[in-house]
Amino acid sequence: MNNNLRKIVLLAVIAVVVLAGAGIILLNVRAKTENQSKNVSKDNQLTDVKDVAIYYGYSSWAMFGADDETKKLLYNMYQTSEMEPTGLDINVESQFTISFTLDGEQIRWIVDKNGIVLDEEGHRHQITNDSFNYETIKSIYKNSKTDSCYKDGIYDSAN
Repeated sequence: MNNNLRKIVLLAVIAVVVLAGAGIILLNVRAKTENQSKNVSKDNQLTDVKDVAIYYGYSSWAMFGADDETKKLLYNMYQTSEMEPTGLDINVESQFTISFTLDGEQIRWIVDKNGIVLDEEGHRHQITNDSFNYETIKSIYKNSKTDSCYKDGIYDSAN
């Protein structure tokens, strides 16, 4: 019995080590995948932003398109944001959903007034650096309601 007990304990220890190793591998793969999906946009030059759209909270108004300077400004905010996981909830009433089109690929950035970001898998992150400026995004969005370059929220560079 003593020998059998040792074998069982040894097998249990091996199983725990294998499961822990598998968990670490899965976490690393997930982190790498998340970084790669974010780095898809980081590899593109700012001039590659073809289009942008901004949606705000529960508002029915949406902004489609912008001049190149605005697209670059918004994309740079997204691109340079450093984040860490958080348990804080996103404030839906103050959230902006910003969609970028780069070489036919859609990138969606959901962020609220507190710098909480909701990724495509539903995980929440806190922006930890000063690259994010909520008031700038809000100003761009509000400006699209009155700027003569926008007709019903759609940007027209001819105006």
